[in-house]
Amino acid sequence: MRKLLLILLFLTLLFTTCTKDNHSPASSNWHSNNTGSDTTNLFTTTQISLEVGGLQNLDGDLAIVMNNSSEQFNSSTEWYKDTTVDVNSDNMIILIKDIIAGTYAISLFHDQNSNGELDINFLNIPVEGFGFSNNPTILFSQPDFNDCKFIIEAGDSISSSITLVYL
Repeated sequence: MRKLLLILLFLTLLFTTCTKDNHSPASSNWHSNNTGSDTTNLFTTTQISLEVGGLQNLDGDLAIVMNNSSEQFNSSTEWYKDTTVDVNSDNMIILIKDIIAGTYAISLFHDQNSNGELDINFLNIPVEGFGFSNNPTILFSQPDFNDCKFIIEAGDSISSSITLVYL
């Protein structure tokens, strides 16, 4: 019984973090390319080249949230940056530009039906893929901000890779 409660707590926390905002358009500071594109000449400011792999199909959108604190990471209403991009490849590169130097964590999900929510089944288990920066092991709860965080310095151009998890 205790394991079941822990699983339900994990899934509740996971779903409150993984929602997308349908009311704000994608920022012009986010760009999406498939992995066949050369993005080398795009690195001119503090930015992240986010490589997302393991998409099971090309349906829908990829909803991405970037947080710069533990409080934001655990919130469903606050974030540093967020966007959605059309899925155009099973491995994508999303360029996040004009980042302020600091510590961040990224969470994302594959919104296959473009309804703005991470869909779950009758057991509260996600039926759409999701992932976090640093690809932490997903056990019975949402990963902690500290497990997902990374640091970017002013003027840096870094790469971060996330592999989606489908349960």
